[in-house]
Amino acid sequence: MLFGKTSSENDKAQMLAERPPRWAGRIISALYLVWFLLFSLWGVGKLGWLPEDRETFTIWWLIAINGYGVVVQWISYSVDRHYRTKARRGLRSAAAE
Repeated sequence: MLFGKTSSENDKAQMLAERPPRWAGRIISALYLVWFLLFSLWGVGKLGWLPEDRETFTIWWLIAINGYGVVVQWISYSVDRHYRTKARRGLRSAAAE
């Protein structure tokens, strides 16, 4: 039930078909985790809590880390879109038969 609407069995089957496989979800989650750890490392280094000089953690490193995050997000959306369109094509061809 979402916002007072109950979903039918057909809607549930479509949602399950549109979901990417678990291995793809795990890879994307790992990529997001790497981004978070890099961002956290930059923040901790900028605060001076690491043995490296604070001047090492420049804004250019932050831009590169966030650029990596944008690429990971683009990959995630592309994978979701791929499996969503693949499932919709399969459901359309099954309904046409």
